[in-house]
Amino acid sequence: MLTAAGLLQSLISGVLLGFLYAVMAYGLTLTFGVMRVINNSHTVSMLLGSYISYWLFILYGIDPHISVILSFTTLFIIGLILEKVMIEPLLKLPDKQFEMSTLIITFGGFMILEGMITGLWSGDFRAISTYYSGMSVTLDSVVVPITRIASFVIATVMSIALTVILMKTKIGKAIRATAQDKDAAMCMGIDPKKIYLLAFAIGTASAGVAGTAFAIAYPFFPAIHREWLGKVFTIVVLGGMGSVLGAFIGGLILGVLESIASYILPASITPIVAYIVLLIVLYIKPTGIFGVK
Repeated sequence: MLTAAGLLQSLISGVLLGFLYAVMAYGLTLTFGVMRVINNSHTVSMLLGSYISYWLFILYGIDPHISVILSFTTLFIIGLILEKVMIEPLLKLPDKQFEMSTLIITFGGFMILEGMITGLWSGDFRAISTYYSGMSVTLDSVVVPITRIASFVIATVMSIALTVILMKTKIGKAIRATAQDKDAAMCMGIDPKKIYLLAFAIGTASAGVAGTAFAIAYPFFPAIHREWLGKVFTIVVLGGMGSVLGAFIGGLILGVLESIASYILPASITPIVAYIVLLIVLYIKPTGIFGVK
């Protein structure tokens, strides 16, 4: 039975989920906007962030709000290595061949990393159960689990940090300049290779943060990143390929739609909402909300 309280509960849950989705998509849209790389291994990096925080909590009792710093740092270093190994050797290729080659090689990275994660930690479900995992906040008839709020806090901090980096720092301005016009950026003394390396590392590190935020509120296992990949691509296409603001808006839209759909529709139908949204966007406005041709 549909009620106003139920819809409000779904809306609030959708907004909290939408912030998490936005952080999931930031790295992918950043690497595409700057490098024209569609990184299929992006969500595996998220999964690594989840496992890093999980094992730090299990082995040493480190709260995920602290281990998220280690997730970011570790994934930043991994991003540097992956860019050097997978992407940099392909930079000499023509643009169209480069984009297709990176699509294939990052898919290879996707398969290798997933296999390594499964081999190291098995295919079992994992969950981070902190002392506040069973707690919730109640406002009138709306109940919000503390873990969802915790994920929201991490997602919000990451969103603010990425915005500050891109808008206020020299590195951020160089990244935006390279994304807008690589040749003009080179004339101003910016080295595109270094910017590509930094952009890919930042994108991978942001995925690690998203993985930690997800692990606080939801259980995970090695193959779950395949489900994440579909959602992330939907968000990026919805917001506009290469637009960080678009990723934020797209994440909010998808989070709210999924949450309301789960309230109105049977649970078995809810997972296809992302793909229906993707098809509609591709038909009506293929460039997305903030995308350009």
